Amino acid sequence: MKKLINKTAVGMILLIISSNSFAFSECVRDVKKIWSNFGSSTTVYVCFETGSCIYKDESNITEGQMARLMSMALTAKTTGKRLQVRYPEDDLVCPPSGASARNDFIGFWLVD
Repeated sequence: MKKLINKTAVGMILLIISSNSFAFSECVRDVKKIWSNFGSSTTVYVCFETGSCIYKDESNITEGQMARLMSMALTAKTTGKRLQVRYPEDDLVCPPSGASARNDFIGFWLVD
């Protein structure tokens, strides 16, 4: 019984310590425009009605991930759906401030 209590206590401590690693924020946005270049490094930008943008280039993600980013952004734009973008930090004010586009997003949902 004592071993079970010790294992449970250790598990709870590890869960508390790792809770910040699960922190993220999500911002829901309407897609305004999508841009891609086909120069020496392929880059896809998705810009929103709020004026903010997200992007990835081929040095950040695989070719398959790039295709999924483009297809989901195009689907959102053509169907009038919105993207719920997930950022790695906790308690982010949406939309993120700053004039520069962000490439640190970790994924997004296609939502109504």
